Amino acid sequence: MARTRWPGAERPVLGRPAITSVRAGSGTHTSSPISPLEGDAPRTVEAWVRSAAGGCILTAGYHQHAEVFSLSLRPGPPDSPKQVRGRPGFYFSTWDADIFVPIAGLQDGHWHYVAVTLRGRTVNIVIDGGRPQGYIWNSHRYGGRVPQPFILPYTPDTIPSKVGVGSNCIGSGDVPTGLVGEIADVAVYPRALSVSVLLRHHRLLANRVALPSARLITNPDSLNQMALPRSNVVVIVET
Repeated sequence: MARTRWPGAERPVLGRPAITSVRAGSGTHTSSPISPLEGDAPRTVEAWVRSAAGGCILTAGYHQHAEVFSLSLRPGPPDSPKQVRGRPGFYFSTWDADIFVPIAGLQDGHWHYVAVTLRGRTVNIVIDGGRPQGYIWNSHRYGGRVPQPFILPYTPDTIPSKVGVGSNCIGSGDVPTGLVGEIADVAVYPRALSVSVLLRHHRLLANRVALPSARLITNPDSLNQMALPRSNVVVIVET
């Protein structure tokens, strides 16, 4: 077992265990809302995913204007720019203020790191240690390809809800179904971590050999030190 000490500003604030299963595809939900994923609260979500078919990683809220918070692996939507339409990538949705990041290789059956930070209208996305460019949806059309940080046209106002992990994305119509694959090391922070911190998290966890079997961390040693075993770990965090 590897142990990593997270400085105070980085560590997640852990609440009671909130999920009963970590099996992706069929999905699972928290027993109650998680406060960092409510309203316009600043937040960070990070996770490792392994999939050959894509799908929804994490989802919360309700499908009305700016009231969703969802992360998924999916192709470019039908109304995305022609050059990326149907191409594989990563999608961040708030319903009417979304970001599509075209990036190949995320559905190759290997583990990949994804992280999203949100503060106000500002979003940063880190994928496998990089900060790719993307396209922003403004409820009517996608703009041109832009670098990070991304500035949304609206401030998200996520409706409090149970949080889905590996379950169908919240919404209707063209929304991803649950991830087909595995999800590991999910963490939710009640602050927007800096990009440099996320890059360090990626480096620390990428050094592990494998994440073979699923289990849930229920009693981390303390808030100053989080266990990082070589296993498929899902950690849901609350304030």
